[in-house]
This record gives sequence, structure tokens and C-alpha cells, in this order.
Amino acid sequence: PDVAGAEPPQFDVVVVGSGYGGAVAAPRLSALAEAEGRPAMRVAVLERGLEYTPGSFPDRLATLVGHLRMNGGGLTDMPANPEGLLDWRLGGDVGALVANGLGGGSLINAGVCEPADAEVFTRPAWPAPWLGNTVLWQRLYQRASQALGAGRWPALRVDKQWAMEALAPRLGATCLPVHLSIVPPVAAG
Repeated sequence: PDVAGAEPPQFDVVVVGSGYGGAVAAPRLSALAEAEGRPAMRVAVLERGLEYTPGSFPDRLATLVGHLRMNGGGLTDMPANPEGLLDWRLGGDVGALVANGLGGGSLINAGVCEPADAEVFTRPAWPAPWLGNTVLWQRLYQRASQALGAGRWPALRVDKQWAMEALAPRLGATCLPVHLSIVPPVAAG
């Protein structure tokens, strides 16, 4: 709020975006000076989207249109919400769907924090210290998971979990609960 005569807030650091990166960077930056015996840094987190509280998140295609922002791809004539949850960026050869809102990308990827398959890290595109270094990757995944407060989706809580567990053996697979950085609501029982 703009209050006449009020001094503007002062910050040592401004973090742009409240997604995974901002959620980890802001508290670490705030504590950095304290760890060195100095006063905590004043950190501001900026987010261009809205806060979606329980019940306000679009849950049907019909309501999703009002939460859309688009750039490129000749779709400039379509109405778009400048604070829309979904920011659909279309280029000539590539498109990206990003989230705008308190929580960033976790709003549209359900806060899933699953590590990549080990095979990904054997690809030659990785620089030498990272290539095939599963111990390093596991340490980094564990660190990120801890910082984000990730945990397993409680098994057998939702019908989808039961269906996946029934289907997995027929596909020669195993179904494990998913790591999430959110706490799902307890299902009505």
C-alpha cells in the first residue's frame, strides 16, 4: 500500500520469483549474514502472479481460460489475464508453459520432486565432474528435497494411487508414492 509520507521499504536482496529457486534462495540469503555474525539480510521476494488459496485454484477447463496468459504463436488476439496462473509462451520451434503465482512452477507441476532416472546422468552432454556421478546427484537431490520440505505422498490416500498400483505389475513396473514439496489435504474418509 502507498502511504503518503511513508519511507519506502529497504532491502539488501530482492529475489524475483517464488518458485523452487526463490523458495530456497530467500531463506538462505536471509541467514547468510547471520552465519557470519552480522544482522540478517532483509530479503524481499517478488512474484508477478497471485496467491492461490485452497478452493481458488482452477479445477475445470471452463475456469482455466480466465487464468491464462499467452505470448507469441499468433495468439495475441485471444483475451489473456495479465496475472494469469498459466503463462503460455509460444515460439517458432519451441513452446513453454510456466506458472505465475505464489509458489511458481510448483503450482502447475503439483510440487513433484522426483529425481531423474540414473541413465540421464550417463549421457555424454554432462561435464566431467557431473557425468555418471550418482553419489553427487543423490547428495544434491537430498539437499534440495530437504530445503523444499519434500516428502512422499501418503500411499493409498487417493483412488489414482490404487489404480496405478494395480496397473504397475501388469506393465512389469513398480508404483511408488511420489515425492512432493506440498502437503496434500487429507482425503475425506
